[in-house]
Amino acid sequence: MNPSRVACGEHSPRIKPAEVGSFVASLVDLPVRVAGGVLPPMPSARPSNYLRTVARHAQLAQAWMPLTRYLLAESTLSPRDRELVILRIAILTRSAYETQQHRLLGLHCELGAVEFAALEMGSTDPTWTARERVLLHVVEDLHHMDAIDDDTWSAAAQIFDDLELMDLVLTAGHYKLVAWAVNGWKVALDSAATGVPPVARGPAGQH
Repeated sequence: MNPSRVACGEHSPRIKPAEVGSFVASLVDLPVRVAGGVLPPMPSARPSNYLRTVARHAQLAQAWMPLTRYLLAESTLSPRDRELVILRIAILTRSAYETQQHRLLGLHCELGAVEFAALEMGSTDPTWTARERVLLHVVEDLHHMDAIDDDTWSAAAQIFDDLELMDLVLTAGHYKLVAWAVNGWKVALDSAATGVPPVARGPAGQH
């Protein structure tokens, strides 16, 4: 297998996305916690190719989306930490689609070009604070070992409480599964931001 073919995201989808209708529209109505609040709804936005693909299987979508909703809106992780976790797993799984979508969200969560570049290297990049290095190391352990090294866990437990650690592990696992889904189904990249409003120019991501 050529990994670059997985990463490019430019291909014909294996599963045809659902047409936009009331059920698809209901999936788009996901509150997403970001720096400073919650993203405003964009009722006129075209639903993403991922959500339209999931909508092909209504029973699956109805079972799947509540956890997604929790992780994006109610998790004990900060929005910045959440997006660092998701983007690192997206890069490790070579998911161009997940990376595209969560870079857009990351711009609303105090991330920018410096952080996006540093995520390619991961926890060893000098950009990160000691806290962020530990966060990313947990994600990397889970991806590479299917477990967390005792030293990594001990370091993380000095920073995050039990509920945050639970959410951290489940966020990494959930979005690794999303990456498998979009890679396996060959979900096509969205041509433009779908459901994510543009970020106003300001301090976010300018570090």
